Amino acid sequence: MCYFGKENFSLFLFTKYNINVCENQIKEESQLLYKDELNKEKISDNLIEVVTEVVLFETYTCLINEIEWVVCVASDADTSYPLFLYCLKDGIKIYEEVLTVS
Repeated sequence: MCYFGKENFSLFLFTKYNINVCENQIKEESQLLYKDELNKEKISDNLIEVVTEVVLFETYTCLINEIEWVVCVASDADTSYPLFLYCLKDGIKIYEEVLTVS
């Protein structure tokens, strides 16, 4: 099962951007979306290539020094296989990665 979790959100922000965040500051949300419902402004063609028909999005959000940080992790809704991750800083995508299971 693909589960990113608040602890990995904190670790991601620290290792990529040297930002410390407490887990109690983080809001999380999960949502199922069909491929044709995806926001093409945030999801690049590179990420669309790995998308399955139904995707589970786990979204983690926090506000640090008036800057909103969002990390979205997408996985196949049927198999829970991780597909991709992207990070937004105040609504602008600053990082994306196709995920693989090792």
